[in-house]
Amino acid sequence: MFIEFIDEPNAEEQKNVEEQKHRPPKNAEKQKSIMDPKQVLPKKEEVQKNAAEPKQILPKKEEVQKSAAEPKQVLPKKEEVQKSTAEPKQMLPKKEEVQKSTAEPKQVLPKNAEKLTTLTTPPPLLKGKAVSIKKQTLVIILALIILSNLLTVYFINKNQQQHHATTAASALGTPNQETYNLYLMDQASKYVLDTDRFEKKVRSVSKAIGIPPEWLMAVIYSESKFDASAINKQGNGATGLIQWKPATAQGLGVTTEILRNLNHEQQLDYVEAYLKAMQQEQGTFNSLTDLYTAIQFPSAIGKDYCYTLYNKSEKEYTDHKILDSNKDGRITLKDIDDRMKRMFPTAYMSEKKQAKWTWLSWLVH
Repeated sequence: MFIEFIDEPNAEEQKNVEEQKHRPPKNAEKQKSIMDPKQVLPKKEEVQKNAAEPKQILPKKEEVQKSAAEPKQVLPKKEEVQKSTAEPKQMLPKKEEVQKSTAEPKQVLPKNAEKLTTLTTPPPLLKGKAVSIKKQTLVIILALIILSNLLTVYFINKNQQQHHATTAASALGTPNQETYNLYLMDQASKYVLDTDRFEKKVRSVSKAIGIPPEWLMAVIYSESKFDASAINKQGNGATGLIQWKPATAQGLGVTTEILRNLNHEQQLDYVEAYLKAMQQEQGTFNSLTDLYTAIQFPSAIGKDYCYTLYNKSEKEYTDHKILDSNKDGRITLKDIDDRMKRMFPTAYMSEKKQAKWTWLSWLVH
């Protein structure tokens, strides 16, 4: 068993212990400064405090930003020069000036606008030229319209001619004329052996006289029905394709007997000679009625429709009584025209090609 003995401190040692308890430690001042930061601040905290209050102290970069944000208060040197030379309302950047000019074209026009206005208004020298071009264009348009109308009428007449020819052929109790190239050739084929040669001869004579071949075919059918040896039943001595009278044949240097013995092509030579002589005396034939009148009564060519060829009291009226369509006791040009129109509608509607194209050539020139 161990027994520990503790010595009691003396009076001096107790006094030193009490003094040490009441004496502050060496680092107390430092600790006190740490505990009270408001009294003494280190350098880093001062910087943070300045950063927290930027309105009082601004760094250099922020001063530049503030000046850029408020250009009216502080202007750079270039803008001060622009402000002194021009008013603030007129001074705009180049891009804004272009935008303003496009937004308000009436007030401010671009530089090219003056050039455009000068180009749209022609000078006085060009105005007359433009008007002449428009007149030429109008004349061309009118000519094309007239030409189209003529072509339309031509094709309409052609269709009507085919229809009338079919109707006339059926009325005469004959085959359809459309199977032949020339009008009434189906009737001529009853007496003509070589229809091709006869057709060529008819076209040749018609061309020499200046008439459509349909006119000549209609007149021959009306007088003799294409019988080259036909003799007038009234006893006046007329014979041949167009019923030459003895006096008419004598004027050609032949007799009716000689003409009656000729074939169709040979008689057509005398037909051409006789009609040319009538043209020289009475003028050109402008219609189927004129051509028929040249055979019946040459002096009546070109007269009014009321002109009387034969009266009922005359012997010639009895020979041509069939021509008095209205049975009024006299034969007029109107009666002959009505007969031609009724019996030969296709030939009646046929026109002289030479006269039509002459009129068109005059229109073009």
